[in-house]
Amino acid sequence: MNQIELKIRKRALTPFYRILKVLSEEEELTITQIELRARVNHKTAVSNLILLKNAGMVFEVSLGRVKMYRLNKDNERVQILIKLFSSWP
Repeated sequence: MNQIELKIRKRALTPFYRILKVLSEEEELTITQIELRARVNHKTAVSNLILLKNAGMVFEVSLGRVKMYRLNKDNERVQILIKLFSSWP
């Protein structure tokens, strides 16, 4: 895959799916780590994480002031997305 195809593929992912992809690659992440890896601002990360939590796709664990986020791998939609993401380069 050349550089142009790679750039097009990266831009095709909305922030919602970029956040899901980042979470699929790591066990747990803080919101700051999600923001950096998914290339989204704080407001976008928070709003999408709220949607994902309400859909039962993401768990939030509070460790004092720090909140950690991880995928609910028992969720059927998450399982489908993990398979999809694993097929992408």
